[in-house]
Amino acid sequence: MAIPKTYTLAALSKRHTVVRRHYRTAAFQQAMVCPPPNEPGGKSSNHVSHALLPRSAFELEAMSMNKQFIRASQIVTDQHLRLPKSASTSVRTIGELKEQADLCFSDVDSKSKRYHAFSQKHFGRPYSDLIHDLKDKLVQRFVGAFEGVLLIPAHHSLRSSIEREVLSLESSASDTIQAEMVAIANEGHVYAHWIAALLLTSESPLTDAAVEHLLAAHEGGFPHALLTLGELMLAEGFFVDALQTALLALEVGATWADTLIDGITKFTTGMVVMDNGSVRPLMYALVHEAIEPDFHELAMKHRPQWRKSTPEEQEREFMATLLGRMSHE
Repeated sequence: MAIPKTYTLAALSKRHTVVRRHYRTAAFQQAMVCPPPNEPGGKSSNHVSHALLPRSAFELEAMSMNKQFIRASQIVTDQHLRLPKSASTSVRTIGELKEQADLCFSDVDSKSKRYHAFSQKHFGRPYSDLIHDLKDKLVQRFVGAFEGVLLIPAHHSLRSSIEREVLSLESSASDTIQAEMVAIANEGHVYAHWIAALLLTSESPLTDAAVEHLLAAHEGGFPHALLTLGELMLAEGFFVDALQTALLALEVGATWADTLIDGITKFTTGMVVMDNGSVRPLMYALVHEAIEPDFHELAMKHRPQWRKSTPEEQEREFMATLLGRMSHE
């Protein structure tokens, strides 16, 4: 089996190893019917795309996507699911159960049988029933907590106009709902990781905890995780980190990350790097000098037009644009 490609993303001065995990989880996708082409005999076609998932209870109602929301809410990684207390064992999570089952029933020939034996001995029920109930309860907790997630209208946001342009709509919740959403995420609920990060950064700077939640959401296949991380980085002026995150998002199938790259280009328009008598547009410097080699390779793959210009050509183009603006002032 091929080892998946990994990239190193920088966020808030920390470096994170991120797997190139393509977004193919069916629960996070939706089927769309494309209209027939405007030609004789044209037929409509079916197309599968990533679902636009709600960030608040208001969006859920407004988008009429309850069925899609429920599907997406079912995705749970079971490693951190918390177990009920048992008088005969100290294990507290499914991950610990698996480790102990492998040790205690090492003579059993399959993992599933070992998990079943351990679950029957210490929790009095089959492993499949145990984990089904734990996941179901966690999903119900998420659905209940999501009802308390609110939308912050743009005109009520405390962020600057530039930040609002990048982040568009934001979510908020009471401290109790936020704490519950973080707890749900920490048990392995993938969608909750994304919502927890949105709440932790609601009208607030990006934090290490929010970064961890978004990377965990990405690891679980949540298609909006990397884009959200890149947007938060861009809002705070971390251009290099935002660009690298956007390029990785494109690589794993988040085609809408093109809008983030366009946003970075827009934000850096008119900014230059000057050293050793050379003047270069900041965007050129970001692409060809600042980002790491793995990401430069992605840049050339997903934005081949960047390959064509030299610094001198970029400089001449920039100066011509600048002089053109000055002549019209």
